[in-house]
Amino acid sequence: MTSGSTATSYVSASTLPWLLLVALVFLATHLDVFPFGLVYDEKRVLQILWLSVVLLLSIASPTLTGNLVSVISSFSRTSRYLLIALFFFASLSTLYAHSFPHAAQEFFLFLALAMSMLILAGSAREDNRYLYLFISGIVLFNLYYAAALSGGLAASMIKSIPVDWPYPVFGFTNIRFLNQYMVPGFPLVIGLSLIFKDKVHPTLLRLYLLFLPIWSFYLFYTGSRGAPIAIILSAIVVGIIYRRHAIAYLKLLFVSLCLGYVLFWLLTSLPGLMGDTVGHQPDVAQRIISKGLDEQRLMLINIGWVAFREYPLLGIGPMHFPFMQDMIQGHPHNAVIQILAEWGLINFLLLGGLVITGLYRWVSFTITALELPECKQDHSLMILLSAAFLSGAIYSMVSGIIVMPLGQLMMVTIAAMMIAVYFRYQPQAASKEVTLTHRLPAILLCGLTLTGLLYFTLPDLAARASGQVFFLELTPINIGPRFWHFGAIPQP
Repeated sequence: MTSGSTATSYVSASTLPWLLLVALVFLATHLDVFPFGLVYDEKRVLQILWLSVVLLLSIASPTLTGNLVSVISSFSRTSRYLLIALFFFASLSTLYAHSFPHAAQEFFLFLALAMSMLILAGSAREDNRYLYLFISGIVLFNLYYAAALSGGLAASMIKSIPVDWPYPVFGFTNIRFLNQYMVPGFPLVIGLSLIFKDKVHPTLLRLYLLFLPIWSFYLFYTGSRGAPIAIILSAIVVGIIYRRHAIAYLKLLFVSLCLGYVLFWLLTSLPGLMGDTVGHQPDVAQRIISKGLDEQRLMLINIGWVAFREYPLLGIGPMHFPFMQDMIQGHPHNAVIQILAEWGLINFLLLGGLVITGLYRWVSFTITALELPECKQDHSLMILLSAAFLSGAIYSMVSGIIVMPLGQLMMVTIAAMMIAVYFRYQPQAASKEVTLTHRLPAILLCGLTLTGLLYFTLPDLAARASGQVFFLELTPINIGPRFWHFGAIPQP
């Protein structure tokens, strides 16, 4: 791995997308930054803003487009053919959808996310500082979040005033939305001390460990069953794959979850300690034991399956799940059913082939790399990235993490870090100068993606910002049904 000192004079161009990403996560999770009309859509607005800036920077910066070309050229020929085929058939799914503008919104959003993932991966391929920047950023924000809410809970104990979410910290209109940010990043937060054990003073790391039970408390405080189950299942898989190499992470996770649940139980169950001051959050452990699948979730999955059977090859169209029966519910809370229903079997197989191939190569690479001394500096990072990606992937089976803006960004960033670490240790062909001829297709694709993203989203955004569309409208309206917080695609 080359050191940061060997970076080119364009290092600022590679650094800027990562700095903007950290700033976006802070704004999206901790501040109420938009006026009343956009209060439910601020994360989507921030996501579009970040994607637009990254694509614009890539068009203007030879370094970023060079990074993009370098990463794509590192893929195997089969993977590149799969990407081209996926682009083609996803375009067909979009073109044949009932409402082309709504389908195009999500098509260009996913294309922008994929482009940004590869741009981030290319920037971090030779330098771990960008990965450390992102991980440290979400940890610092989590510390702030934990301190703020802990202060609010303490004040509620003293004054006997109930804590109503989101007070005292803003950023999520529903406490469960916190999981789109928490679940993929949870392993990175838990394992921070493993990544920086040789870079930070031991006393600071010990103090940081005291914070972990508080952050684990949030996992249970949200009342979601899927979130802790996803993290635990990913830990089991990581333990099976990496065995002794994963022991340190698994110990930290086990202790943190146990202490976090004890803290949750104390604050919500013991009479006289806090009473109702923490609200009426359900006991997650009891929900896991006593309840099966939610009937409403089963209904949504069944509706998605019906859509797949009616439109098996190309799907009903991107973002068209609510088109079934004029539904207000925007997605089936299951990534597999959603892709099958909206994008069809062809796109599902192409995307599945890319993901399975990528995961197979990642696991094979990391198992070997964990035994090599020259990879020692990234051993903990490899294990934590595996756990983070698996946590998000498992959680997507029972949630809408792949449609929520912050969840999308978290998953894309984790995938980008995995790609960067993987290619860092792969044998490289003789270095060739990336000329304008090489960069021109990447520039054109970035320009096409940026144009499509803005063309199909700005009209909706303007309508919502001007108050023409009220965010509490509960009838089907001609606004992206999950692209924005509320909306639907009426049937003819």
